[in-house]
Amino acid sequence: MVSIICWKCKRSVEPLERREKDKKHRKTWLITYCPFERCNANLDIQDAPAIRLWNGREFFNPDDPDAT
Repeated sequence: MVSIICWKCKRSVEPLERREKDKKHRKTWLITYCPFERCNANLDIQDAPAIRLWNGREFFNPDDPDAT
């Protein structure tokens, strides 16, 4: 991953990612944040793509019209 400069602690970091759900609007966000515990600043927030699930034989994409 690419190193960036954190806007809060001014260090060069390799950011970490986490997913969070917004129950009110039913959206999932992909949040990139600073890995330093005392800083933990949000660096980027994006809409998270859908997760493909495993159905035993192959990955199952619920958006795919050909999925069974």
